[in-house]
Amino acid sequence: MKSSKIVLIAIFILSWLTLPLLGKQAFKKYVTAATFMCGLTKVLDVYGEKKKWWRFYKGIPPLDSFDIFNLGPYFITSLWMLKLTYGKLRIFLISNTLLHIVFIFGGLKYMKRF
Repeated sequence: MKSSKIVLIAIFILSWLTLPLLGKQAFKKYVTAATFMCGLTKVLDVYGEKKKWWRFYKGIPPLDSFDIFNLGPYFITSLWMLKLTYGKLRIFLISNTLLHIVFIFGGLKYMKRF
C-alpha cells in the first residue's frame, strides 16, 4: 500500500477516534446538523466538479474523490465546532471561517502530496 493511502486512512481513523470524547448526548444533538453540512458540501463538490470549477483526485475505494475528508475529518470537525460554539453564533462564524482558511491555504498544500 502506498504511503499516501496510509496517511489518508490514518487521518480518517484518527478523526473518528475523537468521537467518544464528544459524548453521546452531544452526538445525538448535533449529528443532524453535521450530516446536513456534509451533505451540502458533497452536493457542492459534485456540482463544482461537473461545472469544472475544481477537480478531485481519486480517493481510497469505496470512498472516491474527496469523500474521505467529507465523511472523516469534516464531519467530526463539524460536530466539535457545533458543540464548542453552541449558542455563540458570532464565535461559530469566526472560528469556522478561520478553520476553513487554514485548511485551504495550509492543509491543501500539504495534502497535495498525498
